[in-house]
Amino acid sequence: DIRKELAMADVVMPSLDAVRQDTMHKINRALPSIKADAMVEGLIAFRDEFPGEIDLEIFFCKGLNDDEDEVRLLAEAAAKIRPDAVQLNTVHRPGWHKKAVGLTHDEMEAIAAKMREYGAPHVEVIGAFVPHERRPADEDAERQVLSLVSRRAVDAQDMIRSMAMDPSEARGLLNRLIGEGKIRQIEHEGRATFVGPE
Repeated sequence: DIRKELAMADVVMPSLDAVRQDTMHKINRALPSIKADAMVEGLIAFRDEFPGEIDLEIFFCKGLNDDEDEVRLLAEAAAKIRPDAVQLNTVHRPGWHKKAVGLTHDEMEAIAAKMREYGAPHVEVIGAFVPHERRPADEDAERQVLSLVSRRAVDAQDMIRSMAMDPSEARGLLNRLIGEGKIRQIEHEGRATFVGPE
């Protein structure tokens, strides 16, 4: 059973890119036997069983799953799944799908705002939107994070931007610091926020 195997992990990052069956097939080229509603139900059941962190990633493509109805359905599904974070991403490199077109940062933020309105928890936009020069996850980045949270609570998106790193590397570092008990992730005004240890 896959859920039993995943229960041994500290952090699980499932993907859910569509709730409507036809949309799921367009984006993921899913086999007919893979049902969108069954995926949602499986994630809800897994949340009930799994004590660790679940970061739900939703990958948006312009014209495929960014319409109002799909955003609402995804938000409602996320609310039922109750992940620790809902991470919104989009296409950054061409080629994986001939119809895949990425959304702008402003468009992604607009989707994030709509998802929060529809009840999705801990929504954050991730992806290649860092305006600064990137550097690897290292001791300097760790010191920066610890210094920031020692002074105030920091919004997850602002934290990742301030780290001037690839978002996936930044999230990996933050997850490690959470696991080591050096920082905590909480919800503040409906947004994922990092604070210091208790």
